[in-house]
Amino acid sequence: MEINRTNLDWYVFIRRRGEDKVKTFHLSRFTDAVRRQDDFSPDLSFDPRCELDGAWGIIGGHDSCVITLRFPPEALAWVTHRRWPGQVTSSLDGGHYRLTLRAPLNHQQLPVEVLAWIRGWGPRVEVISPDWVRALWLAEAQALLDRYSQK
Repeated sequence: MEINRTNLDWYVFIRRRGEDKVKTFHLSRFTDAVRRQDDFSPDLSFDPRCELDGAWGIIGGHDSCVITLRFPPEALAWVTHRRWPGQVTSSLDGGHYRLTLRAPLNHQQLPVEVLAWIRGWGPRVEVISPDWVRALWLAEAQALLDRYSQK
């Protein structure tokens, strides 16, 4: 078990007997977890920080897409100081911060977790690519504008 330093949530790492791959689970989603005192768990040879770095995927499957974002100078203090989950690349681009990350897709082939995170940045982020994610983001922004400019 490990606490993610970013969101302070508990994650459990499990490797089934006879398997090489370590799987990551969000502890709050367990409904019947029990700690057993009499079982021995061997040390796993992996770095939990690497596992938690890709903590997107609680909702989603094996498919993913690559999303490129651009943050304006006023967001630099909040966005440049760390490595983000799924981060592929980052760079400064004329005073703007360009971030590319891999986002898991849900069963409807939508990056719902990452879209929620993007929404949290409000006007301090621009979706550059892919075009279909940009269109989703802009449609949501337009729907918000339409809803609240009528009042």
